[in-house]
Amino acid sequence: MRSLLLALLLLPACISVRSSGAPAERGEALASKSEGLVALDEVTSDAFMVAQGAPPPAADRLIIRTGDLVVRSGNPEEVGARAVGLVGAAGGYMVRREDNTYTFRVPAERFDAIFDELARLGAVAHRRVDAQDVTEEVQDLELRLRNARALRDRYEELLKRAEKVEDVLAIQRELAAVTTTIEQMEGQLSARMTEVKMSRITLRLEPAGAGPVTAARSPFPWVRAIGIENLPQYRSDRASSSRLDWTLPSGFADMGRVKDSDVVAWAYSPEGVRVVVRRFDHKPEADRAFWDAELLRDLVRARGYEPQAAPEGSRLLVFKTMADGAATTYALRLAIGDRYIMAAEVIGPSDVVEAKWSALLPLLDEVESETR
Repeated sequence: MRSLLLALLLLPACISVRSSGAPAERGEALASKSEGLVALDEVTSDAFMVAQGAPPPAADRLIIRTGDLVVRSGNPEEVGARAVGLVGAAGGYMVRREDNTYTFRVPAERFDAIFDELARLGAVAHRRVDAQDVTEEVQDLELRLRNARALRDRYEELLKRAEKVEDVLAIQRELAAVTTTIEQMEGQLSARMTEVKMSRITLRLEPAGAGPVTAARSPFPWVRAIGIENLPQYRSDRASSSRLDWTLPSGFADMGRVKDSDVVAWAYSPEGVRVVVRRFDHKPEADRAFWDAELLRDLVRARGYEPQAAPEGSRLLVFKTMADGAATTYALRLAIGDRYIMAAEVIGPSDVVEAKWSALLPLLDEVESETR
């Protein structure tokens, strides 16, 4: 019987369980309980560990990628909902949310694309991407897990052959301990592989104007001059007749142009809607597509405006931001001439502007026809 048990314990597979209080460390104590058992410390030495071989090629390495992103927007709550939908459509999911901080898991193969999409939701104030190579760690964990399972198999064989009650009890204790160790390592391995397959992205949304942003402003002075924050303060003592021949919708007053500024026309509604037309030198010369793209980049990336869907066929750039603590719509339409660019801006409470689109769009058509 003794020779049979010794042969069982010395099977070719290696045994190594690196955890506190592992069964391997108590093998000698177990062996001393019965002459029918032999010491296990020899077969559980690190000297018996299987060689892991050469490192895998770069393409097969296991990488955990994490991304941290801070985006400023005029409406963090709405942008957060869009971010959750964007991640879900890409095969990811939200792990948790704390106020305006979202933690997502996304498929590793789509990490870059999703990270860039989230960055386009507003003005990027901070971005960071880290990568951790866990190939050797996972290989070591898999090796230890194989060793622990082999040790468990040996204990089970010993249990079948044990005859004395004290031997049965001792083996059962060791078997329970190694089973616990196996479950712990299986959990660790599963968690690591989840991190490899599903990358983590943390997105923090801040209100626009919370501090300096990192995105570069436009190199074109006239692009930097437009926007809610750059609108000249209207003063009646500086106003004169409008330079545009336009027909205002009902409920609007023609406030004229503003002297000593680029404002050539200004219309005002007591509901808080303003239509401002500004004229700029067309330098350098470019088409509407170029200027629309540059305006979109500057207003969204550098200033935190949130792009919105425009009325069909309007040729408008429409954004939402916060002004005076309320959701505000900022819409812009360009009229491109040979010498000048006319920028027609619509600013007002979002619900009011949306209700007035049918009256405002013909007015913007008039502004464009005046430029031609």
